[in-house]
Amino acid sequence: MSPTPCISWLKVATAPGTLIPELEGRAEAVAGTFNAQGVANTLWAYTTMGREPGAGLMRALERRAEALAGTGETLAVTSAVARGRQPSP
Repeated sequence: MSPTPCISWLKVATAPGTLIPELEGRAEAVAGTFNAQGVANTLWAYTTMGREPGAGLMRALERRAEALAGTGETLAVTSAVARGRQPSP
């Protein structure tokens, strides 16, 4: 049985050691569209992997969090992240 096209593409498109940097670059590019949950989930993913986001991604996430501040959607997410828990949707 041959691999699915998605898996084949992933194997061809990502050289060893480049998946995380590629995903981080994409996240940085679209961070301005994240809702509070998206910001929290991105930070949670890095924490779970034991990694720190790169400086560019962290700046983008900070800008987005600041833009969302006071919108009413950030309180529960901020509290959950501060307690080291995955925020619930």
